[in-house]
Amino acid sequence: MKINKQQLYDIITAKDQAAFELFYDQYEVFLYQTVRCQVSSTEEAERILEDTLKSLWNDPSLLNTFQETRLSLLLTKIIYSILFRPLEKMS
Repeated sequence: MKINKQQLYDIITAKDQAAFELFYDQYEVFLYQTVRCQVSSTEEAERILEDTLKSLWNDPSLLNTFQETRLSLLLTKIIYSILFRPLEKMS
């Protein structure tokens, strides 16, 4: 069974590493492909994916930043916000 938004929020706030790893296992390919289609190198994609996961782990409120109920769309928006964060700082 896929993890939903509320379950992911509960996992992160409880700091349940085993459950977070299950979430990652379920979404690893999707997350990587989402990042990889936006950047030119695998190293950069891996760094951004790691930043995304660390950001979620450290700040579960990111899950409430966007009004998405489908976790895949929500994760895509979070990835994009992290991807384009440096551009916003430069503006």
